[in-house]
Amino acid sequence: CTLPEGTVTKMIVKHVVAADDSTNSISVLISGHTDGTVRLWQYNTSSGSDCVVQLITTLGEPRSAGITSLAITYTCSLLAVGSEDGCVSIWDLEDGSLLKFFKLQRKVIQLVWTKWGLATCTAKTKALHLFKMNDCDCEEDRYFRACLPVLNSIGVNDLSSIPCLTALLKNLHLSMKAQYKLEEDQVVKTSSQLVHSKFLQHLISLAFGLGIVPVILRERGHLFLKPDTSLDPSWEWLKTCNRCLNAVSSFAKRSKVPDDFQYVAPEEGEAPLSSQDWKPTDNSAWNFEMDKQIIGWITQKPEDWRSYHNANVFTWGKGQWYQLGHSTANVCLPAKADCLNEAEQVIAGHYCTYGIQFDGLVLSFGDGGYGRLGHGNSDSQNSPRVISGLLGVRVIQLVAGSKSSSSNDGYAVALTDNGDVYSWGKGYNGRLGHKDSGNYSTPKLVEALVPENVTQLSTFSYHCAAVTSDGQLFTFGSMDSGKLGAGSGLTNSAPYKVHHITKFYEPTDLNNTLPTPEIGHVACGEKFTLVLTKDCTRVFGFGTRANGQFGRDNWTPKEVFVPVLLDHLTPLGPFKKVFAGASIGALLTQNDRLIVFGRLTESSTYITPSTPDMLEDVKIVTFESAQHYFLAVSDSGQVYSWGENSGSTCQLGYEQTSIQRVPKLITSLSNVSIKQISAGTRHVCASDIVFTYKQGSLNVSVPHQIPAEFGALKDSSCVAIYHRYHVLHHLSTVITSSWRFFSRQSVLMQVNHFDCEEVRHLILPAQFESVFSRVITQTMNSKDVGPEITVSRYGANSKESMLVLPQIASQVLTLDPVNIRCKPRAWKVHLLGEGADDAGGVFDETIAQMCEEMECGKVNLLIPTPNGQQKVGFNQDRFVFNPVCTSEKDLQHLKFLGVLFGVAIRTKKPLLLHIAPPMWKLLVGMSITAKDLEDVSCPHNCLHCAT
Repeated sequence: CTLPEGTVTKMIVKHVVAADDSTNSISVLISGHTDGTVRLWQYNTSSGSDCVVQLITTLGEPRSAGITSLAITYTCSLLAVGSEDGCVSIWDLEDGSLLKFFKLQRKVIQLVWTKWGLATCTAKTKALHLFKMNDCDCEEDRYFRACLPVLNSIGVNDLSSIPCLTALLKNLHLSMKAQYKLEEDQVVKTSSQLVHSKFLQHLISLAFGLGIVPVILRERGHLFLKPDTSLDPSWEWLKTCNRCLNAVSSFAKRSKVPDDFQYVAPEEGEAPLSSQDWKPTDNSAWNFEMDKQIIGWITQKPEDWRSYHNANVFTWGKGQWYQLGHSTANVCLPAKADCLNEAEQVIAGHYCTYGIQFDGLVLSFGDGGYGRLGHGNSDSQNSPRVISGLLGVRVIQLVAGSKSSSSNDGYAVALTDNGDVYSWGKGYNGRLGHKDSGNYSTPKLVEALVPENVTQLSTFSYHCAAVTSDGQLFTFGSMDSGKLGAGSGLTNSAPYKVHHITKFYEPTDLNNTLPTPEIGHVACGEKFTLVLTKDCTRVFGFGTRANGQFGRDNWTPKEVFVPVLLDHLTPLGPFKKVFAGASIGALLTQNDRLIVFGRLTESSTYITPSTPDMLEDVKIVTFESAQHYFLAVSDSGQVYSWGENSGSTCQLGYEQTSIQRVPKLITSLSNVSIKQISAGTRHVCASDIVFTYKQGSLNVSVPHQIPAEFGALKDSSCVAIYHRYHVLHHLSTVITSSWRFFSRQSVLMQVNHFDCEEVRHLILPAQFESVFSRVITQTMNSKDVGPEITVSRYGANSKESMLVLPQIASQVLTLDPVNIRCKPRAWKVHLLGEGADDAGGVFDETIAQMCEEMECGKVNLLIPTPNGQQKVGFNQDRFVFNPVCTSEKDLQHLKFLGVLFGVAIRTKKPLLLHIAPPMWKLLVGMSITAKDLEDVSCPHNCLHCAT
């Protein structure tokens, strides 16, 4: 073919193929010309036609010396060019940039790429020059070149005398990747560290500040090939950081939201915006004050954003431990429990009750044996009490066991909106998932499930199951009868991933396995488990089937240790959910038909898969069961019950001592539309609230009226505010996913607006508290009390009092911090010469005494604010840090004060210290303003102090 321009001196023909995509290829010509330039051409030929060429790009500027040699690496990433005047240039074919340029003494005859580098041969000499360079060097130079504009802008133009800095810049990306990998387990997977190390934080700051991050995250292009949009998975975390900084910058500058800011908008048709409403992502329309007030509104008045009224909760059954919420008597007929009217979910447990409020707070009351209430002890509670160990996380589902009166006491398992699982109570047979069978009196994160995104939980008495967003199934607890699907054995105290699926149970047939399906729903029974696939068409079971729990009677063998397909149930589907009881299984079809099979009790007649009498023409929305009794709720809110009534406990909701073998309407609830119901060991909870929380949704509705105190929003519609809240919620999610990577002390972060004071107010408290609480929970010591500390409050003369803080500080600072991370009490106080035994009261008393010693000046750490000293202005009753505390003893006391802050956070017992607001800003590394100083020291006080 004829090239349309220039005189060709050298030419390379190459067929370039992408390394990971054979369909991404191109045929090219590389031509060297007499004017010293190199041209890259695409060519193609077809049968019976001439070659057609198209210019891709030109490398180099025209000059007098022509091209004499061309050489391209095997990977087609580097091109070496030699010329008549001895010049050699090396070009990066990924972006067309010049990497290296050097000059030899004679005309270049030939260039060859070898595994050692570039070999060059010049005219009239036998010498062979070898320049050590390869594709890896090219990658390093690419990152290095990205830094040069920033370095030049600050006056750093020559790096030849700074080889250490050069090496750092060339390898910065590798250092970041290696350090993140080193810290990933502690910070991301197990949450045993709150933030990444300062070292990694500063590496990240350098990478952003020097402009290396765009090079790492850019599309992998080539002058010849289509760009590769895929990203190395090991850099996903950096992509998240970059997305965070871009989003924060846009909100700080009130500029356009980045294209990758993909928030979850309300569903189409839900609260549609009018043409007059501001666009929710238009930052120029919403100022900082408006956004701040939206966050304040949802935080201070969450009830305005609720989609329903206060709940009408009814309880009945056994009430011995106040689990009914209104008396300790056994109640046969449903009675209203007003103490739960703020709950959006109610759960009946093992002689106890749990409630989940709109804001995600979890309440519990009733029998507290083995710590099942989650309050750090085994005490019973006669009224709802917030489980402090779950503060900061939003619980969306809670399941409680055991549901059998003969089982080994109670426990609970909770699922949060970010897919984490917490459990507490009696850990018999490892059913809490903590890799042991110990008891836990406060909620503990199930570490093994942290990498998974759990979406549903189920439990009954001896085991638990969890379904993840990607359709995986995990089980843990007792392996008796094969109910974990993990083979035979005694216990499995760590979550086990169920993966072995069989068509039918034939132990000798090795060819009956099925591809592992995606799981959508799971139900745990007494000694068996039922599983529904995500496509809602197939049901699997494992465990005992002696009572027909798998929909077929007299099936041998009686126990199945791996999941088996129950294909005889498939024609009855598709299904919505599966349910399991003591000896019965149930399915809810897509058309709301309830199908039950098994036995009401182990001595009852077998029930083939069918709809129970009295429910043939009734649409059922939910089904619940405990030990041998059952409850069903219709779409009209009517409740039906049947099974054992267990004598005087009356959990069926009506007065009847014999077994009710067919569903019977609970007439006392006929005037109430029940939406949810929960069956406990011997009592029942029912509510008229519909709870349909989905992970990813915000579970809020459009508020009706803007409160007067949020005046900045008065010109906005409630619908527009509702949509803007979705945007701000996503901003908080983006920030909390990345803030642990950044150091507030870095100037680079301030340049990127991450340290912007206004942006701080746009983060939803519940979200960053969730991250903080998760780490606190994960690093908590399981002991109820820490080491013993000896304190003498009185000297030889009993009238002479001794300072408590120096005594405790000198002992605590010598301890391993891990040993004092105990929730109830960080340490036990032994009072010399006093008879009091520390059951908790002495610990609290000494904490209060130490606070008093600091504020009254006995321990010289705090002094009153200048306003307090002069009795004018604000914060007269507040204290600031004493600037003269510089001795070694003072610094030790300040360090101990930091320990006290940590103890207060972990035990959730506030310190009685009245520290001025500017001091808190200094503690967290924020800058204080002139206004902050005026709040503690009026201007005339400053003049007085100066004089």
